[in-house]
Amino acid sequence: MVICTAGGDRLLAVRPEGTGDITATGVAWKFGKSAPTRPSQSVVGAQLYMVSDTGIFSCLDIATGEVRWSERLSGRFSASLVESGGRLYACDEDGGFVVFKANPERFERVAENKLAAGCMASPAVIGDDLLVRTKTHLYRIGNN
Repeated sequence: MVICTAGGDRLLAVRPEGTGDITATGVAWKFGKSAPTRPSQSVVGAQLYMVSDTGIFSCLDIATGEVRWSERLSGRFSASLVESGGRLYACDEDGGFVVFKANPERFERVAENKLAAGCMASPAVIGDDLLVRTKTHLYRIGNN
Protein backbone atom coordinates (compact mmCIF):
# COMPACT_ATOMS: atom_id res chain seq x y z
CA MET A 1 0.00 0.00 0.00
CA VAL A 2 1.28 3.46 -0.85
CA ILE A 3 -0.03 6.15 1.49
CA CYS A 4 -0.27 9.59 -0.12
CA THR A 5 -1.09 12.92 1.42
CA ALA A 6 -3.54 14.41 -1.05
CA GLY A 7 -3.70 17.92 0.42
CA GLY A 8 -6.69 19.47 2.07
CA ASP A 9 -6.42 17.11 5.05
CA ARG A 10 -6.84 13.91 2.99
CA LEU A 11 -4.91 10.65 2.82
CA LEU A 12 -5.20 8.07 0.08
CA ALA A 13 -4.09 4.44 0.22
CA VAL A 14 -3.17 3.33 -3.29
CA ARG A 15 -2.45 -0.20 -4.47
CA PRO A 16 1.03 -0.10 -6.09
CA GLU A 17 0.37 -2.67 -8.82
CA GLY A 18 -1.96 -0.46 -10.91
CA THR A 19 -1.09 1.12 -14.24
CA GLY A 20 -2.68 3.91 -16.22
CA ASP A 21 -5.63 5.74 -14.72
CA ILE A 22 -6.22 3.98 -11.39
CA THR A 23 -8.73 6.47 -10.01
CA ALA A 24 -11.56 3.93 -9.87
CA THR A 25 -9.62 0.73 -9.20
CA GLY A 26 -6.35 1.60 -7.47
CA VAL A 27 -7.50 3.56 -4.44
CA ALA A 28 -7.99 1.15 -1.53
CA TRP A 29 -9.32 3.73 0.93
CA LYS A 30 -9.53 7.44 1.69
CA PHE A 31 -9.21 9.22 5.01
CA GLY A 32 -10.30 12.82 5.28
CA LYS A 33 -10.84 13.57 8.92
CA SER A 34 -7.89 15.15 10.73
CA ALA A 35 -5.23 13.88 8.33
CA PRO A 36 -1.86 15.60 8.64
CA THR A 37 -0.59 17.97 5.97
CA ARG A 38 2.96 18.42 7.36
CA PRO A 39 3.90 15.50 9.64
CA SER A 40 4.48 12.18 7.91
CA GLN A 41 2.82 9.04 9.16
CA SER A 42 4.53 6.00 10.65
CA VAL A 43 3.70 2.36 9.89
CA VAL A 44 4.18 -0.19 12.67
CA GLY A 45 3.02 -3.71 11.87
CA ALA A 46 -0.35 -3.50 10.13
CA GLN A 47 -1.20 -0.06 11.55
CA LEU A 48 -0.70 3.50 10.36
CA TYR A 49 -0.05 6.01 13.14
CA MET A 50 -0.28 9.75 12.60
CA VAL A 51 -0.66 13.13 14.25
CA SER A 52 -2.49 15.97 12.54
CA ASP A 53 -1.10 19.48 12.33
CA THR A 54 -3.45 20.43 15.19
CA GLY A 55 -2.63 17.55 17.59
CA ILE A 56 -5.11 14.79 16.78
CA PHE A 57 -3.36 11.42 17.13
CA SER A 58 -4.88 8.52 15.17
CA CYS A 59 -4.29 4.85 14.44
CA LEU A 60 -5.70 3.29 11.25
CA ASP A 61 -5.70 -0.26 9.96
CA ILE A 62 -3.45 0.01 6.90
CA ALA A 63 -5.37 -2.60 4.84
CA THR A 64 -8.85 -1.12 5.34
CA GLY A 65 -8.39 2.46 6.54
CA GLU A 66 -10.58 1.70 9.56
CA VAL A 67 -9.93 4.09 12.45
CA ARG A 68 -8.76 2.06 15.44
CA TRP A 69 -8.57 5.05 17.79
CA SER A 70 -8.24 8.82 17.80
CA GLU A 71 -7.05 11.08 20.63
CA ARG A 72 -6.86 14.87 20.76
CA LEU A 73 -3.90 16.47 22.55
CA SER A 74 -2.80 20.08 22.46
CA GLY A 75 -0.08 21.39 20.20
CA ARG A 76 0.81 22.31 16.64
CA PHE A 77 2.78 19.59 14.86
CA SER A 78 5.15 19.78 11.88
CA ALA A 79 7.66 17.06 12.77
CA SER A 80 6.90 13.49 11.70
CA LEU A 81 6.26 10.64 14.09
CA VAL A 82 9.25 8.38 14.67
CA GLU A 83 9.01 4.80 15.95
CA SER A 84 11.63 2.94 17.93
CA GLY A 85 11.23 -0.12 20.13
CA GLY A 86 7.44 -0.17 19.84
CA ARG A 87 7.10 3.45 20.91
CA LEU A 88 6.23 6.50 18.84
CA TYR A 89 7.72 9.93 19.47
CA ALA A 90 6.01 13.21 18.58
CA CYS A 91 7.34 16.70 19.24
CA ASP A 92 5.36 19.88 18.66
CA GLU A 93 6.26 23.39 17.56
CA ASP A 94 6.11 24.73 21.12
CA GLY A 95 8.40 22.14 22.75
CA GLY A 96 5.85 19.54 23.81
CA PHE A 97 7.15 15.98 23.48
CA VAL A 98 4.81 12.96 23.64
CA VAL A 99 5.81 9.30 23.75
CA PHE A 100 3.12 6.66 23.19
CA LYS A 101 2.99 2.93 22.53
CA ALA A 102 2.36 1.48 19.08
CA ASN A 103 -0.86 -0.09 20.32
CA PRO A 104 -3.70 -0.62 17.82
CA GLU A 105 -6.26 -1.11 20.62
CA ARG A 106 -5.98 2.29 22.33
CA PHE A 107 -3.89 5.43 22.73
CA GLU A 108 -1.41 4.60 25.48
CA ARG A 109 0.75 7.53 26.56
CA VAL A 110 4.12 6.53 28.04
CA ALA A 111 5.48 10.01 28.80
CA GLU A 112 4.98 13.68 28.12
CA ASN A 113 7.78 16.21 28.48
CA LYS A 114 8.54 19.82 27.64
CA LEU A 115 11.69 20.90 25.81
CA ALA A 116 13.04 24.45 26.14
CA ALA A 117 12.26 25.37 22.53
CA GLY A 118 9.83 24.19 19.87
CA CYS A 119 10.56 21.42 17.42
CA MET A 120 9.98 21.63 13.67
CA ALA A 121 12.34 18.80 12.63
CA SER A 122 11.54 15.11 12.92
CA PRO A 123 13.48 13.19 15.57
CA ALA A 124 16.06 10.63 14.43
CA VAL A 125 16.94 7.25 15.93
CA ILE A 126 20.57 6.16 16.38
CA GLY A 127 20.80 2.73 18.00
CA ASP A 128 18.88 3.05 21.25
CA ASP A 129 19.18 6.84 21.35
CA LEU A 130 16.93 9.57 20.01
CA LEU A 131 18.21 12.79 18.43
CA VAL A 132 15.90 15.78 18.74
CA ARG A 133 16.65 19.15 17.15
CA THR A 134 14.65 22.03 18.57
CA LYS A 135 14.74 25.62 17.36
CA THR A 136 17.76 26.27 19.62
CA HIS A 137 19.36 22.97 20.71
CA LEU A 138 20.28 19.47 19.61
CA TYR A 139 19.52 16.75 22.19
CA ARG A 140 20.68 13.14 22.32
CA ILE A 141 18.34 11.22 24.60
CA GLY A 142 19.24 7.73 25.79
CA ASN A 143 20.47 5.54 28.59
CA ASN A 144 24.16 5.59 29.48
